[in-house]
Amino acid sequence: RLAAGLSYISLRSNARLTVTALSASPEAFGPVRGRGHGARLLRFFGAMQARGILDLNAALKDFALRLKRPGLVILISDLFSPTGYLDGANALLAKGCEVAIVHLLAPEEVDPPLGGDLRLVDVETGAAQEVSIDGAMRQRYMERVQEWRDSLRDESTRRGIHFVPVLTNVAWERIILYDLQRLGVIR
Repeated sequence: RLAAGLSYISLRSNARLTVTALSASPEAFGPVRGRGHGARLLRFFGAMQARGILDLNAALKDFALRLKRPGLVILISDLFSPTGYLDGANALLAKGCEVAIVHLLAPEEVDPPLGGDLRLVDVETGAAQEVSIDGAMRQRYMERVQEWRDSLRDESTRRGIHFVPVLTNVAWERIILYDLQRLGVIR
């Protein structure tokens, strides 16, 4: 919904729009301009499927290589990539792009309502892990997640990348109308 809302704003303002779903075989919509592409854009988003693990650095570098002209690039991601994202973001910056990252996490990833003996399954890989979670471990987890989020924000800001931490239970309209406008990403 967030990506569709941002894309629609682009079409309404007659800006050139390309949407790319990063994956091993990226799917793209555009480049297009103008309101007449709205229905096709919504079909594109409706057909989009999340798939497996992504080497985000490699995908962003590849995207930067294929980029014909610089512009605003908004990356919406959980940033769970074994190789990170900074090298790919640097490739976009080197091409002259303005980069914004919407770091999207579920509330349960930040503040898990879990305790006891559990079997956790990674939704992207299917790998399972047996864990025992007590209050101290849960607190340490929450601290480490916050440290990670802070380090992502600090490193992005240091490089001139707009960084917006978002939880999935926040209305997408708020992210567009408040967070992204406040940073000057949406004008």
